[in-house]
Amino acid sequence: MIFQLFRRPNHALSLYLFNRGRHIVSLSLFCSTVALGQGAEIKGWGEGGTYVGDSQNPLWLRANQFGTVPVEKQIFSARTGFLYNSRAGQRDSAISQHSRGFRWGVGTELILNVGPKTTSTLLPEAFVKVAWKKLEFWAGRRKEIIGIVDTTLTTGSFTWSGNALPVPKIQIGLPEYLPLSFLKNYVSIKGFFAHGWYNTPYIQGSYLHQKSLLVRIGKPEGVFSFQAGASHHVTWAGHAEYMKDNPHIVNGKLAGSFHDYLRGVVLAKVSKEYRNNRYTNFDGENRIGNHVGQFDFALTYQTPKAVWMFYNNHPFEDASGVVFRNMPDGLYGLSWKRKKEPRSIFEVTGVLAEYFFSKDQSGAGWNVPGSRFKGNDNYFNHGQFIQGWSYFGRGMGSP
Repeated sequence: MIFQLFRRPNHALSLYLFNRGRHIVSLSLFCSTVALGQGAEIKGWGEGGTYVGDSQNPLWLRANQFGTVPVEKQIFSARTGFLYNSRAGQRDSAISQHSRGFRWGVGTELILNVGPKTTSTLLPEAFVKVAWKKLEFWAGRRKEIIGIVDTTLTTGSFTWSGNALPVPKIQIGLPEYLPLSFLKNYVSIKGFFAHGWYNTPYIQGSYLHQKSLLVRIGKPEGVFSFQAGASHHVTWAGHAEYMKDNPHIVNGKLAGSFHDYLRGVVLAKVSKEYRNNRYTNFDGENRIGNHVGQFDFALTYQTPKAVWMFYNNHPFEDASGVVFRNMPDGLYGLSWKRKKEPRSIFEVTGVLAEYFFSKDQSGAGWNVPGSRFKGNDNYFNHGQFIQGWSYFGRGMGSP
């Protein structure tokens, strides 16, 4: 339940009350957007609150909060942040010919959680970005949900839901769809390529590889459009004390050469050698690193008043998932969103129904007779990375 105590064009004061078996009371102290001229703007916000209940915060109060809500109940929680955009919402025609298309920005958010036993300070966002027309490059930590979902209501994208703290990385790509003029704008593409650095206590020197490509068929203003694509994530390299006793790892250190990165991580090819002085038969039989990914499909129908979307995240973590042997595993969603802003105190602006299933996993058997594809996908676990598909104790996929 949200009470808006007052709202003006650039300021708001809101009170949030949630009840899901426990309670959270949060007061949004300040929220402002200030125009700086020449299309630039800066946003600032602050919020303080408390959690009332027993010793732990329930799952759906901390899930998909980018790792900012601890398991332990807090006595007090506060957050503040700002975002600067050099050219927010300004068309190219309003800019001089010399600076057309170029923009930059920075953003950060700081969170303080005070509990009865521990106090923590978190920095879930701290990034700088530069962009030219549709192409954008950024570095740092940034909140992201990867995959096609209704981001305002979803339980979480299958492989990258915003459930954990963002991983520090550098990324280049097209964050918004780019229409292809030679196809009369009926086909658009977007995607990215990224490299990240894990800095977790349990393992050192490991990296994150990510890439995504989505294609949309149909014009943005069209009645129907179809989206399809895939995202691929890999945790690779690294060393740790626990790895010295792992028979799947050579001398406690995972393969991390540039050749391993290009062939085994980026291209996801099976190694040419069964074993060598860098890796064991675990990597030789599978692939270097912990590979997780998903195919995305979505059909959108627009009316003058609302937008309907049906979508599916189909997971894969080996070749069996790539060829859809693990059907019907995945996330399925049906979303309805109102186009116009609400005009009354209480008004429904969106409805979402989602169904999540992950029990098939290409069958229970490890080797499928007569096939080179393997079952027992076991999506978020791994034989080398003992904490699996996670970052600072939170799963990076769906919670």
